[in-house]
Amino acid sequence: MFEDRIIIDLEIRHGKPVIRGTRVPIDIILGS
Repeated sequence: MFEDRIIIDLEIRHGKPVIRGTRVPIDIILGS
């Protein structure tokens, strides 16, 4: 379900998982 929307890119947020097409980190989404 989320695998196609979550990416890890070293150029974005130092390799932390983010939502594809954004710079919104997953930990912000899961923490709220």
